[in-house]
Amino acid sequence: PLLGALILWVDDRRENNASLVRIVTAEGATVLTAKTTDEGLRRAKEGVDIIISDMARAKGNREGLSFLGGLREQGTTTPVIIYAGHFATTRANRAAAARAGVAVGRVDGTRG
Repeated sequence: PLLGALILWVDDRRENNASLVRIVTAEGATVLTAKTTDEGLRRAKEGVDIIISDMARAKGNREGLSFLGGLREQGTTTPVIIYAGHFATTRANRAAAARAGVAVGRVDGTRG
């Protein structure tokens, strides 16, 4: 099902995603990477099919939401998945409001 898909993965710690990148490339996808929000916003214009973004990066714990807002401001309508080890329900609600999916290991109460 991933044959020919072009995925943009935004994360400042690429080594954390190496096993997942191997899986999707083995299924036929091509993965572009970006380490920063600015780089991700530029690469999102390359005609990608889906975007995966880590929530926390060097600039802060909410950088994934900042990236998502930037995508929507520039008119990018590509589906987005926010990837995080844990996620406060308020952040999940913000991501959903901006039409992003959320992949998490654990959802925590209502901290934001």
